[in-house]
Amino acid sequence: MGDARPGDNLHTTSVLALDVDTGAIRAAHQYHHNDSWDWDEVDPPMLVDIQKDGRTIKGMVHPGRNGYLWTLERGEEGISFVAGVPFVRQNVFTSLDKKTGRPTYDEARKPGLNKLVDFCPSLWGGKDWPPAAYSPRTKMIYIPANENLCGSLSGNRTLLVIPEFEAPAAYSPAAKPRSSRAIGRLEQLPKWLNLVPMVLQWAWLSLRYRSITLPSCCNPSITTGGMVGEGKLEYFDIMGPHAASAAATTTSVIARGAASIITCDRAMTDAGLGYPLIVKPDLGWCGYGVRRIDGRNELVAYLDVFPQGERVVLQRWLPAPFEAGVFYMRQPGKSNGEVIGLLIRHFPRVTGDGTSTVATLIAADPRVSRLGRDAASEACCDAASVPLAGETIRVAVVASTRVGGKYEDATALVTPALVRAFDAICADMQDFHVGRFDVKFDSLSELCAGTGFSIIEVNGAGSEAVHAWDPALTLRQAYRIVFDKQRRLFAIAAEMRRRGVRPVGWWPLLRHHRRQQRLIERYPASN
Repeated sequence: MGDARPGDNLHTTSVLALDVDTGAIRAAHQYHHNDSWDWDEVDPPMLVDIQKDGRTIKGMVHPGRNGYLWTLERGEEGISFVAGVPFVRQNVFTSLDKKTGRPTYDEARKPGLNKLVDFCPSLWGGKDWPPAAYSPRTKMIYIPANENLCGSLSGNRTLLVIPEFEAPAAYSPAAKPRSSRAIGRLEQLPKWLNLVPMVLQWAWLSLRYRSITLPSCCNPSITTGGMVGEGKLEYFDIMGPHAASAAATTTSVIARGAASIITCDRAMTDAGLGYPLIVKPDLGWCGYGVRRIDGRNELVAYLDVFPQGERVVLQRWLPAPFEAGVFYMRQPGKSNGEVIGLLIRHFPRVTGDGTSTVATLIAADPRVSRLGRDAASEACCDAASVPLAGETIRVAVVASTRVGGKYEDATALVTPALVRAFDAICADMQDFHVGRFDVKFDSLSELCAGTGFSIIEVNGAGSEAVHAWDPALTLRQAYRIVFDKQRRLFAIAAEMRRRGVRPVGWWPLLRHHRRQQRLIERYPASN
């Protein structure tokens, strides 16, 4: 219903002229705005030369589903309105603007939420799927019209039911008792304090292996081995055909302000991408700058504020409801590795009470209230809307704890089939030994079987063992996970050094870190 999505809703119920080289929209005409009658168009206009006022018009003639026969003119400057007349009984439009053709509605004939109205023509339109035709011989247009066929419509809000995980039969929840804590022990500590034990162990390992930056040897095809400062696309670039087949379609452009939208149009066309899509910085961290983009105007606005000269990643939006992190390690020279951790990310969500706005519900939740507190994130939905009682609303595109996401340690679900799947993927990535694969998936059973997932991002040696942030874990359990990861990391790096790979220096590593932090402060807010 139109009242559930205010605005003209460009470019629905429209005819578009596209640039054949780039796919960019060159011109458009919207037959009617904010459709509430299901009169979306099903076929293009007929190209007919028309004599009008002593001149020949390069016409575009179209019998619309809204019951009007539209005559438009196509030219170098775009598409212009010529005339519009009803060809069946039509009681919704009261008039058309003489210059633009924009209709004025009889609001009593416009369906809405909990508003049942009658209107003509019905939702089948004045003309439906059967095409119209023009005969140059008879100079006539032939329309398979639905004359005097009226109908009624109304809209109703429905409860959004968000699917829950279906645990494989082999998984017993008793294997790891769940906690009712909203915020985990590790999260409750100040950031500097929870890092102290990790830094102390890192320092001890650095002395033992005689290098503070030794883990940069783990993935020599990646900048710093993926410790810090590497681009997200570096991992996609080292993928062979098998690994790439498991990854979401991805392309990129260098941001040059709003004007780079033309380059984006071309890159999206070449990659087969459309809207919605995910945009994010190539050099990023913790979900900063990641946004779902639903249309070209939103992408222009994103490019306008993105740091110029930096690379923007454009990635296919995957509607799969679940996200996981698969932490993989493999000793150099070995064909088989280990999945040392499986993380389930729970997206930030609020549940309506029938009276509170989304913004109020976010502020009342001890975890989700993190969203927006640093001005680097915002809700991905209308924060002023009031959900129904019991209605669950997802409020962020990313599932980072930074914006109120929750992490669950699901390492107990790791199966030989899942390990084999990532063995094959990592074997098809040049000199890759350590990293976390962030994946979207529909079914937990399929994921555990090593199928049904798409890789959206890879992180290297610097990726955190974030399954340690499960609120159900004690501090002892959480640090045991982190310490084990760091021990394995140095051991793999030491073997790579023995094979001739040299670690990056501490000063270049620091420069990479500083540059990444400076850029993060300039990225658009994530949503």
